[in-house]
Amino acid sequence: MRNFVIVCAILAAVFTTGNSIRCYDCFDCDTVDSTTPTLTCDAPPQIAPSNAKGACYKGTGKVNGVQTITRGCGWSNAEFCKQETHIVLSGEYCYCNKDLCNDASIVKLNVVLMIFLAGILAKIYA
Repeated sequence: MRNFVIVCAILAAVFTTGNSIRCYDCFDCDTVDSTTPTLTCDAPPQIAPSNAKGACYKGTGKVNGVQTITRGCGWSNAEFCKQETHIVLSGEYCYCNKDLCNDASIVKLNVVLMIFLAGILAKIYA
């Protein structure tokens, strides 16, 4: 029982989300690294759906016919990708809800990592 409590405490500490989220914030940025600007995204505006929360996005598409990638803050109630047209960019927008998740590979790695860590911790403390 003690091992189960330890595993739960570790998982809660690793996968807890707060009220705000940090996102990469750049325009025309193919890659991100430690020098890429970040932005703290707080609660979504009043016009957002009631169940939405701060989220990061990565948009890949064309601006005036030129292929580009933009990253920043938005709001969402889930992690997903879809075709959208915004003020300057028309293309695929992907939304995610973890700190700095709008890097190269959005959304998919978080679930795999969580399952992998849970399996390791269960094996160690079983």
